[in-house]
Amino acid sequence: MNRKEIRLLLQKEWRTEWRRRTAFYGLVLYVFCTSFVLYLVVKQIHPVLWNALFWILMLFNAIQLMGKSFVQEESGVNIFLYTQVSALSIIMSKIIYNSAMMTVLSLLNYGFYAIIMGNPVQDIVIFLLNLVLGSIAFAVVLTFISALSSISVNQNSGLLAILGMPVFVPLLTVLIKVSKNAMDGLERSISYPNFLSLLAMIVAFVGTSLLLFPQIWKE
Repeated sequence: MNRKEIRLLLQKEWRTEWRRRTAFYGLVLYVFCTSFVLYLVVKQIHPVLWNALFWILMLFNAIQLMGKSFVQEESGVNIFLYTQVSALSIIMSKIIYNSAMMTVLSLLNYGFYAIIMGNPVQDIVIFLLNLVLGSIAFAVVLTFISALSSISVNQNSGLLAILGMPVFVPLLTVLIKVSKNAMDGLERSISYPNFLSLLAMIVAFVGTSLLLFPQIWKE
């Protein structure tokens, strides 16, 4: 893994995203519209339901954003990258970039959702920390699964949901639990073990990606 390669790949990702910026703007509009539609349907919402719907939106937004992380790359670009940079640099740059994009989208999602649906969160710091860690975890998992789906015969992005389900369930369980603690204003120390669990998941996801992606990239 080469830092210079990662930096150049991050610059490439940013330039590519800037050329396709209408897609990101469309996703931001989608986030706003889903929150607004929920408000029209349920104007007064219980905090428990508020929490559940928020993370459902987060999951769908993550799949929308990360679903084409590798699939959207042209074959010629992949062949060029294959000959010029290492597989570890490619997957690491994707993870870093997607984590940053997912964090920005998550903060926007929370902002729209809180304005439209109300904000029952009492401990904003814990909630935001949980949101950032959750965004990174979603990005790491979906980046790797996107690489897996890109080598399928039909490049079926629907594999994201199928392959990610065993990971999403425990991840969402922890995220929803910490969010509930923040909404109830409980002592922060209660959420610390859950944060350690989230960090452990992120490290495990990154380690798995770095271990397996070079073999996938050869395909």
